[in-house]
Amino acid sequence: MPKGTNQKFKLYRLAQIMLEKTDEEHYITMPEIMKSLAEYDITADRKSIYTDLCDLRVLDIEVKGEPIGNRYHYHVVNRMLELPELKLVLLLRIHQKQMNYWQSMKCIYPGFMI
Repeated sequence: MPKGTNQKFKLYRLAQIMLEKTDEEHYITMPEIMKSLAEYDITADRKSIYTDLCDLRVLDIEVKGEPIGNRYHYHVVNRMLELPELKLVLLLRIHQKQMNYWQSMKCIYPGFMI
């Protein structure tokens, strides 16, 4: 049962924080995660955040924790391509003759009809 009014959004906000603030080169610590959640009026204890970080795998967001000094630093390992990046990859594949223009359009716009 959620303890506060915004607790329902905790997993969503945690995913948003991790995707916006971390990558392979940028990390976030547990106190920083808790502070970021507090900005959305979401209270969370350390143990529940550990569970939520594992639950993000259901959303295909893999978070890795690495010990640095006496703390763990967390970051998102896999990241989905955004539309401009996807278009660039598809253009490269077209250029290399691995797919044609129409196949790439179906990847970008799944409902695209030839």
